[in-house]
Amino acid sequence: MNAVGAFAAVVEDVDATRGVMICRSGFSQSAKTFARNKGIGLYNLHDAESRDWCLELTIPLLWVDLHPSGRVEYPVYLNAGESLPLDDGVPFFFTRPGGPRVNPIAGFERLWNERMIPDTPGVTHGLKIAPLSVPVVGTDGQTVWRPTAFQMSYQVDRRAWLGQFTPDECRGLVDYLDSEAFIAAHLPVGQIPVERDDRWVEIDDPDGVAINTRGTVVTTIGFEIAPGSGIVEDPTMIPPNGLPPERL
Repeated sequence: MNAVGAFAAVVEDVDATRGVMICRSGFSQSAKTFARNKGIGLYNLHDAESRDWCLELTIPLLWVDLHPSGRVEYPVYLNAGESLPLDDGVPFFFTRPGGPRVNPIAGFERLWNERMIPDTPGVTHGLKIAPLSVPVVGTDGQTVWRPTAFQMSYQVDRRAWLGQFTPDECRGLVDYLDSEAFIAAHLPVGQIPVERDDRWVEIDDPDGVAINTRGTVVTTIGFEIAPGSGIVEDPTMIPPNGLPPERL
C-alpha cells in the first residue's frame, strides 16, 4: 500500500495522465482499491516458461473461416444455330480476338487470396472484368467473335469457433484491476493451433467475442482458396437469341 501511494504521488507531481505499476509479488486488496481510485494500473509480470504459470495459462482463440460464393453473368448474343465452345461446361474468354485466354474464375481466386477485393460478410460485392471477347461457332462451323462484359456478384459466408490453448512459451502482464486479464507481450506464432477438435464451440458473433473478451484474444482467419478449386454449380446454357446469365 505504501509503495502504491508513493507511486501515485509521483504520477500527480509530474502531471501524468496515467501510471502503471508492475510487481511480481502482487498487491493487497487495499492497494488495488486505492490504485483504482487514483487511476493507477497494477500488473504482475508472468512468464509461461515457468512450469506453474504454463499450467495455469490459457489464451482464448477465435477461429474465423470465410467462404465466398457468387453468380457470374456474361451477356453474349447468339443467332439461331450458333454455339459457344466450352471448357468443362463453361465458355472461355479472351482479352481480344485471338489474344490471351482469360479465366475469370482463376482471376477471382487470385484477387481473393491476395486480399485485393472486399471480404465483408453480409453484403453483396461486385466485380467486373471487361471488356472481353468470346468465340462463337456459327452454323457454317466458322468462328466469329462477340464482345461480352463479365460481371460477378458474390457474398461471403463467415463461420467462427471459440477455443483456447496453452502456449509452451509466452510472456505478458496480468491486470489485477481487470479480472486478472492476461495481456500477452510475447506469443510465438508457431504456438497457435492450426487444427480444430470437438472442444471448439461454434459462435454466431465473433465480433462481440473479440470486443468483450478481457485481455489477449488471438484471432485467426482462414480465407485462402486453393487455385483451381472454383466449382461450377447448376450452369444455365444460353439459348439462341437469348441473353440470360451463366450461373456459377
